[in-house]
Amino acid sequence: MLTTEEDVKYCFKEYFLEEGVLKLIEFEIPGFKKFTIENIVLDYNGTLAFHGQLIEGMEEKLKFLSKKANIHILTADTFGCVKEEIKNETLNIVVLDKKTKGSENKRNFIKSLDAERTAAVGNGSNDAAMLKTAAIGIAVMGKEGVSKKCLTNSDLLVGDIHNALDLLINVKSLIATLRK
Repeated sequence: MLTTEEDVKYCFKEYFLEEGVLKLIEFEIPGFKKFTIENIVLDYNGTLAFHGQLIEGMEEKLKFLSKKANIHILTADTFGCVKEEIKNETLNIVVLDKKTKGSENKRNFIKSLDAERTAAVGNGSNDAAMLKTAAIGIAVMGKEGVSKKCLTNSDLLVGDIHNALDLLINVKSLIATLRK
């Protein structure tokens, strides 16, 4: 569920630079810490997609979020169709090398972006390290389920990818869940 424009204005700030716009989501979780999220990293299969097909409604939410943060989609592209499914050119699709360990690739990608300015969303064992490394790690319980390793390395679990993206759109819900 997308929130009202007033709720959205609460958490999004754009900083204008000479070379363009730096997109940020800023919020503070009482008793925890202040966050400045510049990047959102998403697993594809099992998180954004089921059997290689983008989950309904994702294109609109990704388009909306891409105006507020840099969106990176990581995948081994098991079904070979990620680039046909995602047509938004503002999203960074990264097809990972299948010969190396996916979990290490994903963790290293998070580190390359600045982990403290990155939120990550995933569901599988190979997502666990990136969720643990990111400033905020959100585990998703989709049709494929969620691995125990992913769950124990995340900050919170949500029922589906819509819920995960809604938390990043309206951080008041994220704050309510994680406050101490």
